[in-house]
Amino acid sequence: MQRTLLCLILIPFLCACSSPAVESSTNHQSSQNYTDNAEQTLLDISKNKWKWMSEKNVSELGKLFDAKAKFVHMSGTWNQPEEL
Repeated sequence: MQRTLLCLILIPFLCACSSPAVESSTNHQSSQNYTDNAEQTLLDISKNKWKWMSEKNVSELGKLFDAKAKFVHMSGTWNQPEEL
């Protein structure tokens, strides 16, 4: 789970930092496939998260968020148990 969250943070950064001028066509193609796969994975996670939230599926949401996660709202900060 921590690996998934790390990927969610690092993938956009890594994609933004890649330089197409340096990559060969083979590297560019594999990089593009990786980006497409990562993008689809993020979209799938987001879609599932909103579905679980609407269904109030706490068990699945609990797997998605680290126990130390903080949720910031206009009214204050909540920890994972309070949010879920």
